[in-house]
Amino acid sequence: MFGFAGAVKVWAILPVAVILVLTARRPRQAAVYAGGVALGFCAAVLPFALTAPTTFYRSVIIAQLVRNDLVRIPQGYRLQQMLGLAHVSQLATPALVIIGIVVVVAIAAISVLGARLAHSPPPALDWFATGTCALVAVAFLWPSDFYYHYPGFLAPFLALTLALPLSRLLAALPAGGTRRWPALVRRWTTVGAGVVLGVLTVFQVVAEAHEASGVPASEIAAVQRLIPPGACVATDQVSDTIAINRFVSAVPGCSLMIDGLGTDYALSNGRNGQTGAGSSPAVAAAWLAEFRAAGYAWLTTEQTRRIPWTPALTAYFRSHFVPLTGGPGGLYIRSAHPH
Repeated sequence: MFGFAGAVKVWAILPVAVILVLTARRPRQAAVYAGGVALGFCAAVLPFALTAPTTFYRSVIIAQLVRNDLVRIPQGYRLQQMLGLAHVSQLATPALVIIGIVVVVAIAAISVLGARLAHSPPPALDWFATGTCALVAVAFLWPSDFYYHYPGFLAPFLALTLALPLSRLLAALPAGGTRRWPALVRRWTTVGAGVVLGVLTVFQVVAEAHEASGVPASEIAAVQRLIPPGACVATDQVSDTIAINRFVSAVPGCSLMIDGLGTDYALSNGRNGQTGAGSSPAVAAAWLAEFRAAGYAWLTTEQTRRIPWTPALTAYFRSHFVPLTGGPGGLYIRSAHPH
């Protein structure tokens, strides 16, 4: 399962590394585990790697390792997302750093106190959770890119890092003057955790209820009326064409590009439209083919990051497409008289 996870996202190598370190004194067990990881990874990856090894290596490995973006995501934004404070009003970076330090110190204190009361060091599962959580946090703070969904990978390991030592601490509490006291502490801790989960669930439901599409519903309906079914639509964001049921085209030769930004990364060694992807002949050819067969173009406000507007591509687009009358901004139709 860890190997298959690695085929989905490279972060899965972090818990694998921690497990291999923890099993280093048992080389046979570590070797069996490593073999299982390799098997799970290769089962998902080999069909693609063997079919096109050079393209696979360049687009999946090299492009991701050397991805080049103009702007580095601020550390404050990352910390706020990673600490689960995404829906709290914007906090200053120093405040978030202090909150992070408090969380780390609390986890360490609970872990040490629990180990002392239990008269035994933390078990391997605790070390696995803590080690993985630390590695993932560093991995998310280091590169220039960071997206709001990344903390979803951190969440289970952070939860384990908090819950495991706390449960050991509660289990090791001395009886004191009355034997009921540890049981009461554990009971009310459980009740408190349930209340917190309930409150956070309400907050999450409220937040999700106010989420809205990046494209207004009125605009989606208007574009759906203006673009006929089966048309070939060039776009930098295919989810928009999926939303209006214009993703599949009946036009011969219509481009099959699905991920414009991913295409840039794959064919230009990790560059995008703003960082020089257009200097790659393969990228320029892919986007020119995207527009040559298209009868319509639907561009988003993020199109400059995804589309490498080379002089040749810009000239072709301006001479062959005009804004669609009555359509929203960013919607174009092929000109009947190219100029």
